[in-house]
Amino acid sequence: MMAPTVLWTLLVLVYPVGVTLRNSLFNVGAGFDPHPPFVGLANYAALVADPIFWHSVRVTVLFALGNLLGSFGLGLVTAMLLHERLWGRSFARAVLLLPWAMPQVAAVVVWRWLLQVQYGAVNYVLWRLHLVATPSIQWLVKPSLGLYAVLAATVWWQYPIATTFLQAGIQSVPVDLYEAAGIDGANGWQRFRHVTWPGLRHVRNILLLMLLFWSLGQVIIIWTMTAGGPARATQTLAILVYQRAFSDFQFGSAAALATIVLAVSLSIGLLYYRLTLRTAQEA
Repeated sequence: MMAPTVLWTLLVLVYPVGVTLRNSLFNVGAGFDPHPPFVGLANYAALVADPIFWHSVRVTVLFALGNLLGSFGLGLVTAMLLHERLWGRSFARAVLLLPWAMPQVAAVVVWRWLLQVQYGAVNYVLWRLHLVATPSIQWLVKPSLGLYAVLAATVWWQYPIATTFLQAGIQSVPVDLYEAAGIDGANGWQRFRHVTWPGLRHVRNILLLMLLFWSLGQVIIIWTMTAGGPARATQTLAILVYQRAFSDFQFGSAAALATIVLAVSLSIGLLYYRLTLRTAQEA
């Protein structure tokens, strides 16, 4: 009875990974040669010596950190607000899930409109608040602003899942701890620092690892929004893999790069598994 699941796993997971590992050791180009020349670790050595690779590493680190801080921070704020007994809280919970339920391509269409140079709502609001000198900021054209634009769309699409996780963690904190802190005269910040934040330890660690894992594999929002531009400003490792494979047709180099990303992702996955196992044992 397990045979269909095992066969499906081998077909869609093990076989593609095996092919990628094999191609990373060969000079596979656009000719689809059934017997490409074996080059060993030359593809990996070329990546290490390639400044574009290290630029993508830097962009990936900045994108991952920005996504972690933005999604987690905004999710924590909204989770704390939704935890309060406010009117319309159930409706607000449903509305906050809409960005996550929206397809990523549709989210990109919304954000490209919001960041439009002449008629975009973001430029207009910033200008009316006197935060910028001109209402014609080119978010998707200037290299210095491209990463911020992509991060805004990614955080907006992803923070609802962070809100859901953190809200569940807040609700799991015993009410007795809050009552005891109130009797001791603790204010709101002290209750958050000494009760809520320690109570979120397990949920917090797992959520941060999940957000980091998703940041490494994010392709749809970045590609449909900027295609790695302008001037490689949003060219993460995942985007570089796509470009090397389907734009440059350097499948051997793309496979080596994908293997490096896979190794990093597996390390994060192993850490995620250990944290999950530890959380289950402590519970």
